[in-house]
Amino acid sequence: MMRSPDAPAEAPANSSAASPSSGLGLAQSLSVTDWLNQGSQAVQSAISAIDSSEAATDEQRFLRFVMAGSETALLPLESIHEVSQIPSRGILPVPEMPDAVLGIANCRGAILWMVDLATFLGLNIPTSSTETASILPQKSLSLHTITVHAAGQSIGLVVPAVMDIEAHDTQSLQSPNAELFPAHLVPFLAGYLDRTCSPVLSAEALIENLQMQR
Repeated sequence: MMRSPDAPAEAPANSSAASPSSGLGLAQSLSVTDWLNQGSQAVQSAISAIDSSEAATDEQRFLRFVMAGSETALLPLESIHEVSQIPSRGILPVPEMPDAVLGIANCRGAILWMVDLATFLGLNIPTSSTETASILPQKSLSLHTITVHAAGQSIGLVVPAVMDIEAHDTQSLQSPNAELFPAHLVPFLAGYLDRTCSPVLSAEALIENLQMQR
């Protein structure tokens, strides 16, 4: 049985957002190259700017990240608590958990469940507990982690890489389509962007599904 983690960690102080980047075509983007060196300050600054910037526009901001292999996905910025690197040696495995659950970690004083997103979504399914343990890299390395928060709960999503913050017109977000995405992925989608077919994950669906696996 998996216990609910403690309350989410206190958000760090805001700082200036990263400089704009022109490398993502039609979508405006902000580079997050420095995020993993500066903690989640860029994320917090971007989130704090959402109310003022989106009030006057029809744009919504998303974080693009590598989901598995060469596949990328998006998460709404308002569902993200922070982006960070968590040392793999700081993750404590918990027995009798689903394969995707790497364990728990102390994140700024709060206990956070760490989840390998690719495995959780069925994109990288290990066949044994030994293979599950091998998901964790060498103890000297750190894991790219996106901490999402919804329904009073937080989890850490371990991903291969974090890319950029993008702004997209809210009208470009379409409902999940089973013809475009694998059936096992659709329940975790908030929708997709019509121009790029980029999947947009739902933090609420991810957390709710994880809770059901207790």
